[in-house]
Amino acid sequence: MFPRLLVAVLLLLLSLPAQAHSYADPALRTVLDGVSPALPTGVVVEVVPSVVDELRLTNPTAQPLEVLAVGGEPFLMISADGVLANLASPDWYLTGTPEGGPPVPADVLRQKGKGPARWLRVSRDPVWTEFDPRLRPDITVPPDVRAKGQEAVLAVWRIPLRYAGKPLAATGHVAFTPIRGGFTVSTDPAPAGLTVTPLQGELPGLLLKVGPGLDVTVLGSAGEPFLRLAHDQVQAYLPSPSWAADQRARGRTVQVGDSWALVGRGATYSWLDPRLRYPSDLPPADVLARSRPTVVQTWSIPVTIDGAAKALTGTVTWVPRAVATRALGITTEHSRAVWPYVAGGGLIALLGILWWRRRS
Repeated sequence: MFPRLLVAVLLLLLSLPAQAHSYADPALRTVLDGVSPALPTGVVVEVVPSVVDELRLTNPTAQPLEVLAVGGEPFLMISADGVLANLASPDWYLTGTPEGGPPVPADVLRQKGKGPARWLRVSRDPVWTEFDPRLRPDITVPPDVRAKGQEAVLAVWRIPLRYAGKPLAATGHVAFTPIRGGFTVSTDPAPAGLTVTPLQGELPGLLLKVGPGLDVTVLGSAGEPFLRLAHDQVQAYLPSPSWAADQRARGRTVQVGDSWALVGRGATYSWLDPRLRYPSDLPPADVLARSRPTVVQTWSIPVTIDGAAKALTGTVTWVPRAVATRALGITTEHSRAVWPYVAGGGLIALLGILWWRRRS
């Protein structure tokens, strides 16, 4: 039975999108320890999950917050006026997507960032996320560390910054954390005419299907129009922060503009949404101590249907590892061996389906 189960789970894994994590091993995670010296209130540097973990910088002040490249030159500048990118820095091209951005121009490669800066405005918002390779050192878990099953620091990282011309740095580490369970997203019954299916993952999403003749607008995290499904077309509002977040999470170049753009045809569309993600890697201690699934968060995404205000709602549930392995029929003998393969996506996706069906 076990080999057939393993094959089934691996096939499920192959059918899923890439997990939202810097490492294929789900026991590894990127942790931000802090920024020193401290930044003013409202200026925020954080590590957030995406296709791989990324660095998000927010600076609503007039003083620039700069990210320095491996060669020492600034390649990003964030302020209340928006975001500027240094086209003369190789790091601008290497941090645009999880696999790197467009090819580094030959003249930029030759100068290695030592030439005059060439600044280009890439956003009018005071926030930017970048896929910095320095967040994910090339490491593997030593066998003795995995065998002990205890949390351990395997690597440290550092990204130099400047704020108002003064040097500072974001520092952190890569931690091995034994898998204790995972989060699944469930949906409540949808408003009439809509079908909503949760997409499981470290950064979850939704698949929305709209009934014939309906005009549906999904609102973004700031209350702005985000997506519109009507007349067998799907449109995205390009200035929406939720549109930008979804595209970056998928590793795509963000299409910018000040209007609606056609992004699909038909009556269905899926997107990744931070509003569905539990804000921590683990639930509170009292939830961790329980041996049963526990709802840890509710979520709500506003929509309008033919102009009437409605909402897509649901919950986030913590599923302990023991419950997950029992649900798949994995014995204690085999759970240690198979867990790293299924915990990264396939198992949690399957549990999400089982949990969703039980609630339906």
